[in-house]
Amino acid sequence: MQESRARLNVAVLGGKRSGKSTLVGRLLVKCNVVNQASIKGHETESGDAKWAWVTDRLQTERENRRGTVKTAQWRIVAGDFEIILNDTPGDVRLRKNTLRSAQGCDTAIIVVPATLGEFEDEISPSGQLRDTLVMAYSMGIKTLIIAVTKMDIRNVAFSKDRFQSISKITTEFAVKVGYALSSIRCVPLSGWTGDNITSSSARMPWDQGSCLLDILKDNVIPHRLDLRSVRIPILEIFESHDKTIITGRLESGCVTVGDKIVNAKNPKQRFTVESLETRHSPIQKASAGAIVGMAIPRNPSMKVGDVVGVANDSPLMCCSQFEAQLLILRLPGHRGLVPGYTPILNIHTSFMPCCLVSIGTVYDRVTAKPLQARPNVLRAADTAVVRFKPFFPLAVEPFHENPALGRIIVLDNNLVIAVGVVRNVCY
Repeated sequence: MQESRARLNVAVLGGKRSGKSTLVGRLLVKCNVVNQASIKGHETESGDAKWAWVTDRLQTERENRRGTVKTAQWRIVAGDFEIILNDTPGDVRLRKNTLRSAQGCDTAIIVVPATLGEFEDEISPSGQLRDTLVMAYSMGIKTLIIAVTKMDIRNVAFSKDRFQSISKITTEFAVKVGYALSSIRCVPLSGWTGDNITSSSARMPWDQGSCLLDILKDNVIPHRLDLRSVRIPILEIFESHDKTIITGRLESGCVTVGDKIVNAKNPKQRFTVESLETRHSPIQKASAGAIVGMAIPRNPSMKVGDVVGVANDSPLMCCSQFEAQLLILRLPGHRGLVPGYTPILNIHTSFMPCCLVSIGTVYDRVTAKPLQARPNVLRAADTAVVRFKPFFPLAVEPFHENPALGRIIVLDNNLVIAVGVVRNVCY
């Protein structure tokens, strides 16, 4: 079997109580991915959480309505087109899980609650909406679907004015982050009642737009880097008595059963790809954009966050230091960023402590003109070239060569401090 369908990878992002899992659960049932009989079983046990339980399957997720802990991945097939949905955690304490799962997605559904008070909390300084949009943009997600949920709630009652107000504010946030207005679509819906998910809603006759499923189908599949060297950041690892199965998104290149792969941490050690699969279906060859599982001879040295490639491709190595261009969004506490500061950097599926070795030039964010050379400290809203040194082996590549391995999100106590790209790498 070989891949044949065009694939759209979708990240479902939003706050902890925004209604993400309820929305995804209802969509899966309407698309016949999950049968109605299982919903009746959930209703008996969970009451009003029956739709969320479609995706929240872990006991820890269901106890006391804790919400999504581990990303659930689902596949919707529509003819020659398939949609891979990633229902990610909304809890800020689980941000690493969210970032790992959303890496490499083509579009994002930003779930925003219409409920009075909940939306206002989301856009407040302590809310998550701004960070969610920044993370989506920084991860290279090209298009957004603003899904305004809970339109059925009594204090909203499918109000056109409420939807338009939320859409306007959220779109303005997204444009400030960097999104083009043409790349943003807004849709009012209700995950609980199923309105406007797979067909237009009679309760919202004022909405002349498409339903959620049609908007997903309208997305253009982005160009894949099939002709580049193979790069697969490891997302998960499973061990058996004689095999190691590594899973991750094939960011560039093509991999075939029988290929010799190498880990950037030890490029001299080679492993044969014994089998390949995607979505539990065996394949002989996978191309860029696919989420693949590869079985290789048992190798305990493979870790989540490592990057693997094919031995005969261009060299794959870990860096000693790298130069990055950063935009500082906020400061950790009241201090600025100074050499010696050691945050956690999210690059592809890796979360790596990295030391800020030096600060180069600060540039004007709009004109890109140099403003100051080698300042002692960086402040909020500064754009600067800096140099980082990772504490452990880390594979990165310049953004212009491989965007997926060159995007940076700087975290401090799970808060997004800065975003940027890798400019140069020292080996």
